[in-house]
Amino acid sequence: MIELLARLGVAFLLFIVGLSLDFKVLKDVGGISVVAGVGAMVVVSALSFLIALRFGFAYTSALYLAAALAFSSTVVVVKLLSDKREMDTLHGRIALGILIVEDFVAALMLMIVPVMSTGSVSIIFMEIGKALLLIFAIFIISIFILPTLFSWAAKTPEILYLASIAWALLISILFHSLGFSLEIGALLAGMALASSHYSLEISNKTKSLRDFFVVLFFVYFGSQLAGPLHADMIIEAIIFSAFILVGKPLVIMAFMRAFGYKKRTNFFAGIGLAQISEFSLILVLLGFTLGVVPQSLVSLTILIALITIALSSY
Repeated sequence: MIELLARLGVAFLLFIVGLSLDFKVLKDVGGISVVAGVGAMVVVSALSFLIALRFGFAYTSALYLAAALAFSSTVVVVKLLSDKREMDTLHGRIALGILIVEDFVAALMLMIVPVMSTGSVSIIFMEIGKALLLIFAIFIISIFILPTLFSWAAKTPEILYLASIAWALLISILFHSLGFSLEIGALLAGMALASSHYSLEISNKTKSLRDFFVVLFFVYFGSQLAGPLHADMIIEAIIFSAFILVGKPLVIMAFMRAFGYKKRTNFFAGIGLAQISEFSLILVLLGFTLGVVPQSLVSLTILIALITIALSSY
């Protein structure tokens, strides 16, 4: 039950993130978001993989950990930017753009990893095609149907609130029923409403709901820290955390500097992304469920998440 409520929290958060993703607003930071997002994921995952091998991890465990450490937390970053009223600043928009790139990659991995166990390339491409077709259908609806529907709903604040929640849950359920991530469904549901005249009002009305469920997400997060914490695991967690807290911001700052952004913007965007993601835990838990990684890797990932989220927030 806690896991279900936690996933609802992440879904509502990503729905609100999607509401702020009007591509007309983000077009000026789209290039740096893609380059810095993809570049940072490649560099951080490659270095994490080498560090994991140095610690004696098996190749499969090292790959899963490297992939998990490549993503930053949308839950944490969006909450902090929102509370500090920095969503519309330059570094806030760049950080948000990088997070969206990372979330799409993470969602793609969560979609492909279970299918890869079948070993069929045709099934993998079929799943990707199905996802792209579904995304196309959602945005066709957002252009021709949603404007009329939400113009009617906006006549009454309560109906607008219920209609927005219903839309978010409907698309999430649709993605989940087709074997995809419900979180990415919620993100796309928000993006479909981003260009609406009522996106800001919907975002403000659903924030309290998001905050309630996100608290339960962190309860679930802590509940997965199973097994004894021996000295070697703590040392490994400290080293990987130090790499994420220091190394990842430096990598992002280097890419941003190449685009000519000022040091202040580079610094705030970089340190804002110095933690690992909720998708990191979901990915490693998926590997554990499939029987390819041990429980100790799940505990290590959670420990790294707790350290990096706590320190990067301050």
